[in-house]
Amino acid sequence: MNWPGLARHTDPDTSHEAAQRIDASRIEMIVLEEFKSAKKGLTADELAKRLPGLPLNTITPRIAPLVRKGFLIPTGRRQASSGRSQRVLEYVDPADFEEQSLDYFNRYIAGDR
Repeated sequence: MNWPGLARHTDPDTSHEAAQRIDASRIEMIVLEEFKSAKKGLTADELAKRLPGLPLNTITPRIAPLVRKGFLIPTGRRQASSGRSQRVLEYVDPADFEEQSLDYFNRYIAGDR
């Protein structure tokens, strides 16, 4: 059985078995609560540090759906512990998403990332 968003149809059976055991909606809510409580947004590394009981490969797949649903918007970049730059995401009220995402788009086009 294919579990949408948790395992690709090309993944091995073990991935599909693991996907069946994950409560994605519960983890998504945990991730969302961390973003809500972050004053200046979070990178994926910062999020992982705040959720030490969850593996990174369980946490990061919850981010894109929250962006698509309008709960998170990219607001900039910060240097991660690896030295590489990571995208910073901040929680927004979904009612404000359209206005804020338009503002981000305008700043991105202007080169003010």
